[in-house]
Amino acid sequence: MIVNHKLKREFRKLLTLVNARKRDSTEDTNLRNLEKWSYIASLANVFISIAGLLFIYLQIIESRKQFHGQLVETRKQLETNNTTNKVSYRGQLYEQEDSYNHWAIENDELNGLWMSLPDTLEAQNHVEFMLKALTADISINRSKNPKLFYNNLHNYKNFTNEKRRKGSEKLRRLYLYAQSYLYHVHNAYDYMVDSVLTPGEFDTWSGFIRQIGCNLIFLTAIWDGYEHDYMSRDYAVHIQKKLLDTAGVKGKALKEVLYNRKVVAGFYPEILDTNWSKKLPAY
Repeated sequence: MIVNHKLKREFRKLLTLVNARKRDSTEDTNLRNLEKWSYIASLANVFISIAGLLFIYLQIIESRKQFHGQLVETRKQLETNNTTNKVSYRGQLYEQEDSYNHWAIENDELNGLWMSLPDTLEAQNHVEFMLKALTADISINRSKNPKLFYNNLHNYKNFTNEKRRKGSEKLRRLYLYAQSYLYHVHNAYDYMVDSVLTPGEFDTWSGFIRQIGCNLIFLTAIWDGYEHDYMSRDYAVHIQKKLLDTAGVKGKALKEVLYNRKVVAGFYPEILDTNWSKKLPAY
């Protein structure tokens, strides 16, 4: 009996030990399973993060494509608008030119702006000869410079005296015509600066300056624009160059420039100064 009890106790110990090992084994298995699933979960989180980043990257690529497409369309629209504006501005210049032609057709005295003087006329006699051709009013045709000519032309006596007013009326109209043409070419110059006209296109407009530059009416319009800042500094420089600069000028054009310089020296010498334009506004 004693032996049986001992055997039973040993058996129970052995059974307890086996059960303990089973529990340890189960716990180890559970722990390994937990580690395995934790690893799998970590991998899954990594893949999810990568997928999220890939999705964001693809969204960015798509957004950039859309933005680029919109940018291209915007540029095309701007180019179309720019072309349309250039055509419109050119049209305005030609319409204005046409209106000046009609103005001269309806008022023959305006053609005095293109008055042709004898080739034999000396430049120093140009001022006196042209003034007498333009008006018989002694108070005007004895003007020796633009300031006197402008003031005599707009003298209050020419408005209060009916005879003098009518006698100088056409000459004042011619002055306004010359002044309008001066700023008409100024508009063309600004369009050239803004790339509406090419430099070559603008040359077809500014040839007018050399052609009639020594006309006393036109020189007076330049003087008035200069005195009252009606023109830009760059345009004034262009007038000086076109009217007076001999660099690169040949043939008939050179002859015109040399003659212009002599006339200007006697009527409006200030414009010969290289610093003449500096007081004008720059923009």
